[in-house]
Amino acid sequence: MTVQHFIKIATVSTFALVAAGCVAVVAVPMLRHYLVALFNDPRDLPVVESDTRVHFEPEARACALDVAALLPAALARVEAA
Repeated sequence: MTVQHFIKIATVSTFALVAAGCVAVVAVPMLRHYLVALFNDPRDLPVVESDTRVHFEPEARACALDVAALLPAALARVEAA
């Protein structure tokens, strides 16, 4: 077996392994969701100025403002219960 033949086999095997991993990630929702969650950190999102606990995507600023307004009352109800 020549060195070139061995390199070809190693390259094809590596490509096949990577392709199988990509297919598994696409096919299994739990793996796909794990990877999305792994690379999307909510701390990187902007926060509402009035309540820094509320993070939002830029397109959802209006909803985040509503949540920030409702959050203190909701927390009080949960703590009272």
